[in-house]
Amino acid sequence: MLAGTMSDYKESEKLPAELACTLEAIEETIVAASISKPDLDEKKMKSSLFEITNDTYNWLYKKISFEQMFYSLSKLQSTISHMEKLGATSYATRMLGELNTLRKIITRIGVISRTNFLSTGYALLEVLIFAIIVLLLISKFKSVLAEYILIGFVTLIYVYMYRLIQDIDDPFEYSESGAPGASE
Repeated sequence: MLAGTMSDYKESEKLPAELACTLEAIEETIVAASISKPDLDEKKMKSSLFEITNDTYNWLYKKISFEQMFYSLSKLQSTISHMEKLGATSYATRMLGELNTLRKIITRIGVISRTNFLSTGYALLEVLIFAIIVLLLISKFKSVLAEYILIGFVTLIYVYMYRLIQDIDDPFEYSESGAPGASE
């Protein structure tokens, strides 16, 4: 179970940086396009990008839905179409590629966040941990000190691993008051 959740967790480490870089690349394209084509409204295009950035933040904090996030992304399409009409075709093409990348990143974050490990897997793990602890408790040891140390240590390891798996199962569980787990 730890290996299964770790694969998504490892991928989730790089996704926020990719998201930020893609948003910055879109902004740089807007600036370059407005320099090349002075009739483009740079302020309006940046405002559109700011709205998407704000919606992304709100989506990560579960303030807006996945559908609302994609609606926000589709609004950027109108900005790209406007650039195309004004003759900034190469910049519009570049922004279209960045928009596609942004959609892929957001979709992947959404899938990782929504997909939890199987509840039957958690139930099996809980039963196994309980059985191991019970077996340790009914076992006879030559030394009382060894019994306390071994039972305490093994229980600590299993409970810690169980809580770790639960914590890294959704690495995008953000909260404005602070992350609910250490993995966020």
